[in-house]
This record gives sequence, C-alpha cells and structure tokens, in this order.
Amino acid sequence: MNQEKIGAFLKQLRTDSGKTQEQLAERLGVNHRTVSRWETGRTMPDFTLLIELGRLYGVTVDELLEGERKEATASEKEEKAMEKKMVEKIADYTEKEKQMLTRRLNRLLCLGTALLALSALLQYMEWESPLWNAVEGFGQGVAFGLLVLGVLMTSRLGPKLQAAKRGVFKNIRRR
Repeated sequence: MNQEKIGAFLKQLRTDSGKTQEQLAERLGVNHRTVSRWETGRTMPDFTLLIELGRLYGVTVDELLEGERKEATASEKEEKAMEKKMVEKIADYTEKEKQMLTRRLNRLLCLGTALLALSALLQYMEWESPLWNAVEGFGQGVAFGLLVLGVLMTSRLGPKLQAAKRGVFKNIRRR
C-alpha cells in the first residue's frame, strides 16, 4: 500500500469533483489539515471515512487503497456489490465500537468530575475527621486518574496506548 499514491488519488478525486479541501473536510466532519495530510500521504483516513470517501466519489475501498480506478467486468461488478455490503457492515460495526468507547469515556470523565467536586466540597467544609480526610484524598486521586485517562484516550495518544497495551498482553500470553 503506497500512501503517496493513495494521497495523489484522493486529491485527484477531490479536484475532479470540484471540491476544496475545506468543503470535503466539512462534509466528512474533519479538519482541512487532515485532508491535506491524506493527500500528501502523511496519514491515511479512518476506515469509516474510507467508506464515506468511496461513496462520495463512486469508487470502492479497494480502489482507494490501490490508489487507482479499475475497470470492472460483470462478475467483478457483482463482487464489488458484495464487497460494498460487507464493507458497510464492517463500517457500521466500527462506528458502534467508537460510540461505545465514547460513551465509556464520557462516563469516566463525568465520574472523575463528580469525584473532584465531592472532594472540593469536603475540603471546603473543613471537616476534620480521619474518615473524611481519607474519602477526600481517595476522591482526589481517583478523579485525577480518571481525568488523565480521559484526556489521554481522547488525544492522539489514545490509539497508540491501546496498540501498545494489546502488544504487551500478546507478549504475556505467549510466555
């Protein structure tokens, strides 16, 4: 897979359709710099975005990943239709996974914020008790941890951390 060839193909498709990078970015819900990175071959679009790009330009994901259009025979057209259905199912599954992860992260961030607010309230009340001090400290620690986790997972580091985590656990299972 040649990212520069794919990028050049994406740029050609965009210019042929008469869209600017900003217009395409707005349509896909991404930043125009992201489109620029795709077209220069520095990064690749997310799988769900590849499907959306294919729909938008009238090409298959396979053609996008090859970086060129392919002439299709009748049997290849049937295969493309089947491939399109399968790719759409995969995209739907991927989108559901993203939504589930987003909901989990939102819950963690809300819990962290609530614990931080509870801790601040306990500190404001100035109740001097070992129990309240322990609850306050625990609340602050958990809140800070959840907020850091939420920030890391919603940043660019999130996918890298998940990949590293999977790699570590694969190595542990092999031993």
